[in-house]
Amino acid sequence: MAGSPLDDFATISRALQRLSDAYRQADADAHGAELGELRARYPSDFQDLPAFSLKAIQNDLNALLSAGSGFAGRSTGPLVEHARARYRQGAFRDAARAYALALLIAPTSAQATVMYASAMEMAHPRANHLTPARWATVLAPLGADCWKLAMRGSFGAGRMGAAEAQGRRHVILAPASFSGWFVIARARFRRGQADSILPLLRRAETLSPKNLDVQRALIRCQFRLGHFAGALIASDQAATLGASGPAFEFERARIARSAGETDLANRLLDQLEAADPTYKAQRRILELTATVDDLRASPR
Repeated sequence: MAGSPLDDFATISRALQRLSDAYRQADADAHGAELGELRARYPSDFQDLPAFSLKAIQNDLNALLSAGSGFAGRSTGPLVEHARARYRQGAFRDAARAYALALLIAPTSAQATVMYASAMEMAHPRANHLTPARWATVLAPLGADCWKLAMRGSFGAGRMGAAEAQGRRHVILAPASFSGWFVIARARFRRGQADSILPLLRRAETLSPKNLDVQRALIRCQFRLGHFAGALIASDQAATLGASGPAFEFERARIARSAGETDLANRLLDQLEAADPTYKAQRRILELTATVDDLRASPR
């Protein structure tokens, strides 16, 4: 073919539109020029198109429609391969466009639908990939990736109940998926159900022990539940995984103070105050905190 599958499809679509216009306008010269170019560039697809005839315009238009439909059907495979290659290269926007075109031709392709949703999500985390992801769950209800994409799409859209339900379907099909358990836990936390998510986070940690996001969630959850010793252990683990910075160290100091580790808390606060005097006021507020409830984190 002359170019990429996307280029070919765009070129032929425009040429077929011009050829159709020439038929309707009875412009034999324009028709001959367009048909000659199509036959020269794509002989296997358009060699059998009839010559221009005023006596059989409708038949010619039907033949043109049939040839265009045939070309579109044969283009599906190359479009999907092109999209897959662009996806592997990290060109997710290009991949999404190619998958979208393939799905216009073959809308019931479960694999292309899943990859289209994934490419949309990878192109931009806030892209609206929920619609194709949900359609993928209809086309392939036993596909774990379909439910994972739908789960993440629902979570991004703020639909926590749907995210949890889709996450449940996902982990039934892929019980070793840490992201499934993690998103279910996050969805419950967002709905104010912090008291029920610790086992879910523990399972996510077991499946992905070096995931910093899971450790941060464990810190927040245990701190909110009043499990200060556990929160301090999770904070130490997060530090070994690379968590750092003044905000993180202040959080550690707050956890250490709540866990009764006063020496550690004071050492961390001394270091923060020495590096940035503005922490003096925050330290004063922390040290004046009267109740355990005041110390606990709030859901975000």
